Amino acid sequence: MFNPDRATLDFLNRFPESAREAGEAWHKDGRVTQIFGNHLQIRGKVETPGGVVLDTTLSLKGDGWVGESDSPDGAECAGLYATMLERLKRGRNLPDSPNEVGDKPLPELLEERLGRELATSEEQFLSKLERRYKKFAVDGAIYDHDLLRLEPRWEVAGYEALDLWPAAPTDIVEFWNYLAYALEKRGYGYPRFMAPVTDVEATGEKLLGWEREREVAEWSERVGRFAAGETLDEPVRAGQLRLMITTNEARLQWLSEPAGEVGGETARTVGDGEPEGGWLSLDTAAVLEMVELHERGKLALDPDSDLLWASYLNYRGRAGVDEVRLEHGTAGRFLNELFRRETLI
Repeated sequence: MFNPDRATLDFLNRFPESAREAGEAWHKDGRVTQIFGNHLQIRGKVETPGGVVLDTTLSLKGDGWVGESDSPDGAECAGLYATMLERLKRGRNLPDSPNEVGDKPLPELLEERLGRELATSEEQFLSKLERRYKKFAVDGAIYDHDLLRLEPRWEVAGYEALDLWPAAPTDIVEFWNYLAYALEKRGYGYPRFMAPVTDVEATGEKLLGWEREREVAEWSERVGRFAAGETLDEPVRAGQLRLMITTNEARLQWLSEPAGEVGGETARTVGDGEPEGGWLSLDTAAVLEMVELHERGKLALDPDSDLLWASYLNYRGRAGVDEVRLEHGTAGRFLNELFRRETLI
């Protein structure tokens, strides 16, 4: 434990008596659930007796400490007092990243549960995960390019923050389980050495209601747009589909029909920058666009393409992912179903 220096004593003495008493009680009760940082800045999370989790920041500016909190009490927040007491208690053992689970760093917990030391490649993966979680703990958001650091096959679909959980994870294990669920849902899987701290099934059950609510909200928005007549004049997109199969995956490809009359409406193509008269491989964003067009009745396909599209949508619903990765059993059953349909061969 650190002996408080003059800057720390000055900081603690600035609090009113009521905040000092509450801060001491919160610290004694173990309500500082997370703390990490260095000699210049420390971040913490403090759970109040009412169940509200406060984000706290202690910054050394000049010769003194400055505290920031999302509490209405601001700089006089009892959580800041409790965070400083936790800093003094930790002393030189203050973690530089929020990788603790209880009172153990995640690497130590994994080695204990695996019954062995981590391999170099495993330590490197954990280091990437810890950096992602530290960034999340500071910024409160995670993006496609963060997942790309953990899984090179992760497809970057945009630069908006990802919506992977109904409430922010409280520690690195909960954070990891949300990521593992997303990786598993896309068909990528996760490193086997992480299994002792991973429960994708339980995470999926926890997210089930939340995901259904999101789906209902999306459908309500679409129905509302349709009822308002926003899509009634949108031109139909017409073309053909085929499936390109490689050694690792099967990917839908699209060939646009020339602009013209389709079903009494003017047709236009799918995708920007498509080669004239060429087949375009559909990435996740393009597949989602086509799904939305299909749901709005704005996608025109020939009979064979329509049958392929129906089979793909059936696969997509069962697998829960847009990609068709050949190493997964669901993808194999999808292709087997197609190969038995003479019209699609």
